[in-house]
Amino acid sequence: MNRPTKKQIAAVFCFNLRRLIASEYGAQALEPTMRRINRRNEVATKEICHSHDFVDSNVAMMDTLDSFDWPFDSRDASQSILVKEAWDLAKQVKFDADLIPTDASDQAVIDAMARYGGKFVKMLSMAASAADPDNLRRIKIAFPELWSKYSGMALE
Repeated sequence: MNRPTKKQIAAVFCFNLRRLIASEYGAQALEPTMRRINRRNEVATKEICHSHDFVDSNVAMMDTLDSFDWPFDSRDASQSILVKEAWDLAKQVKFDADLIPTDASDQAVIDAMARYGGKFVKMLSMAASAADPDNLRRIKIAFPELWSKYSGMALE
């Protein structure tokens, strides 16, 4: 099994955290809640993340690791370090996955999906190919774990 990268974990974590906040407070409260978290994080020490003030953001990270088929293991020091680095990156970009620098272009990811994916992923790659920028963003938000997985494959 290939381990996910810090950027991959951070990107999926951003999506999962936003999803968790929206499910807890409602879609209309998502952006105001994110602004409150980010304002608090700006004045906090580096070791503190104020997403915990609003939701159990550890759940979002556990879901993120599960999406990579890499369940959390408290005895795995390398996993703990990578998770902390990914969390810090997500916090640095204010939990906006679109601000995480990517190593693969959208087209390279779409090509990897078309080449390596199953039937559903191949159909999704066709939709992504036809999508305008707004709809491509929607696809990436709806399927962050797939986008991240095939992003890694695009770089191989």
